[in-house]
Amino acid sequence: AKAAIAAGIQTLLDNAGLSEDDIDKLYLAGGFGNYIRKESAAAIGLLPPSMLERITCVGNTAGQGAAAALLSQTARQELDTLPENCRCLELSGHRKFNEFYIECMMFEETAACILGSSCAELRPPTE
Repeated sequence: AKAAIAAGIQTLLDNAGLSEDDIDKLYLAGGFGNYIRKESAAAIGLLPPSMLERITCVGNTAGQGAAAALLSQTARQELDTLPENCRCLELSGHRKFNEFYIECMMFEETAACILGSSCAELRPPTE
């Protein structure tokens, strides 16, 4: 799961033509976002360590959104516009997802990257 989540983040960034530096906030929601220690997740490479200060755990946002939609006409109208601004990206079909997935499987490279070494420096040379 660690590699899939980390590769998913990298794939989304790649698909949007963005880097981690371009993201102002990363919200973690649901049970995942409610109970995860973001520092530990970044230490193992699940989440981008460079974004640690911009990560916010927000808990059960689906439940909060459902309650808002039931109680507020304005919230319902805002929710109605969301599909217009969203699109589905099938990660398994993305050209780079498998590459990112394989890279993200390793814990040793991640630890070295967090400590300041380049991941590329750790890979054996290709012949």
